[in-house]
Amino acid sequence: MNVKPRDVIRAMVAAALLAVGIATTISSGGGGGGGDGGGSTDPVPTTSDLLPITGDNAHDVSSALIVALGISFDISEITGGEITGQSLAGSTRVGKLLRNESLAAIAAATIAESCLYGGTVTVTSTLADPNTLTVGDQINAVFDNCDEGDGYVLDGQMNLTVAAIQGDIMTDVFLLGLDITMTDMMLTEGMETVVIDANITLTLDTLGFPVVVETLEGAELSFTMGPEVLTFTNFEHVFQVDIGMVPKAILVTVNGQLDSAQLGGAIEYATTIAVEAFGDDDPHIGQILITGGDSSVRIVINDSTSVTLEVDTNADGVIDQYIDTTFASLSGDDSYSINSSNALDVAQEVVHASTGFGVMVALPGRQFFETEPFGQVQQLALSGNFGPLEVACGDMGTAVISGVVANARTFTADDSLTAIFSGCSATGSDLLTGQLDIVVSSFTQDTDDVPDMTAPFHFIGTATATSLETVSPNSIWVGTGTLETDYSVPYFQFVVSGFSPSYSVAHADINNTLADASASFSASPDSGVRASYAGRLTSDRLSGAYSYESISPYDWFPWGGPSRPSSGELLVTADDGGTLRIVVIDQLNVRLDVDYDGDSIVDTIIATTWAELL
Repeated sequence: MNVKPRDVIRAMVAAALLAVGIATTISSGGGGGGGDGGGSTDPVPTTSDLLPITGDNAHDVSSALIVALGISFDISEITGGEITGQSLAGSTRVGKLLRNESLAAIAAATIAESCLYGGTVTVTSTLADPNTLTVGDQINAVFDNCDEGDGYVLDGQMNLTVAAIQGDIMTDVFLLGLDITMTDMMLTEGMETVVIDANITLTLDTLGFPVVVETLEGAELSFTMGPEVLTFTNFEHVFQVDIGMVPKAILVTVNGQLDSAQLGGAIEYATTIAVEAFGDDDPHIGQILITGGDSSVRIVINDSTSVTLEVDTNADGVIDQYIDTTFASLSGDDSYSINSSNALDVAQEVVHASTGFGVMVALPGRQFFETEPFGQVQQLALSGNFGPLEVACGDMGTAVISGVVANARTFTADDSLTAIFSGCSATGSDLLTGQLDIVVSSFTQDTDDVPDMTAPFHFIGTATATSLETVSPNSIWVGTGTLETDYSVPYFQFVVSGFSPSYSVAHADINNTLADASASFSASPDSGVRASYAGRLTSDRLSGAYSYESISPYDWFPWGGPSRPSSGELLVTADDGGTLRIVVIDQLNVRLDVDYDGDSIVDTIIATTWAELL
């Protein structure tokens, strides 16, 4: 069974916390004996019955723990709600059982109900007061392929006993403790099934709202998925979330023991420095000490993109090996084509390639302005087979032009033109070097009896670039390939579009190849400049292929104003379904919304700038 670690974590969280329908973070988690989560004293290494940790397996051990704990720091991903009484009263099946209006019904008799999208749930209870929950109340739910539209199907039995309660659980301020047991509870998401066995206590404390503290602890919590069996024993996980902060501030401490079938043994673990994160970001600080058989590895989170593993292979307190890695690698997110570690790289190459291709689309038509090389062909009344002829560019540099033109002072279908640029630039245009060949498909012009290129014109043709380098205020691109371009210059505006089945756009020694690439622009004094892009990218810098398309155009306003857009959004999609949204906040700032597996839930948000992207 091909199971992605992130799917396992979702299944774990959804099942373990389904009992109350609350939102949670499994921001770090863990299980097992001893140790003061968040204390300053490291737990004492145990005997050699634990799995020995070596330099060879330290990364795998650390990754197994992080994946199992599900340090995703993504509250909304799991339930889509906040950690409040409102989410406790939410739409999940067992959450509904705890609503006041449901208690009287289930106290009176065994209740069987249909689930929203198929299957049933049968509920029995023992309640001291049918109007409210009290300590000792029991609710038993038997799920038969119950599908409530939450992305998974439940089959099996869950038993709940109220262990503690303070306040009103229908408000934002309360404390609720539930003893939960599950035996062979199956949770199926698509073609993947997790079997859960649990003997745990879940405590949700919102008495300090908006600071919410959630504790998951117990003797055993086991998950079976394919060949992997993960078993937490004697564990305590504490998740503290301040939902009053924007973004949310998350603090996690854990301790316990984890046994993994695929690792081939058990490890003990405890936080020595609490793990901290903001919102959907990866954690930026924290340490977790993993103890094996007379050995250990300490996970040191340096920042949100850098982690160091400190390996002590003989428990002598001396670090024998340092391993540099990333949180995405440890959490299994780097198995996705777009993840927290490479999202910025993907965004940079997509922005470079799409923008560079857009420049290549606009360049051919611009050469027909009167001060540009092909405009001078018309100004000089050249016709027939002409050139090579060197002409001065409007601002600096030269171009050697040649070609075949049927009629002087205009262009007709099948006319061919070549320009070899040498540092060529007209006022306000990019600096060009390299070769551009054009075959005209059609050309019309409203000369108003004045045959110069200040008059409106419309050019359609095929343009072939050969190592055509353009230096703009933002970047340097080198284009190679053939594209179809449509360049229209009505009075006081222009409209440009272009398409190529295959085009190369290089920058800084990185070669990006585009397939089915398109770009379009429109501009006027009233609306400014708008640009849209689409295509499919492969890059020397990236593995795999990435499709991209504009969700909303990039906008520059006013016309002739800043060189960077002030709004717009570009969607990038990987072959495995993961997505990256490049969202322009303003002329300086850009936000990257990363969805690892394409489930429309943002896993990581990265703040960046246009300067960093280009």
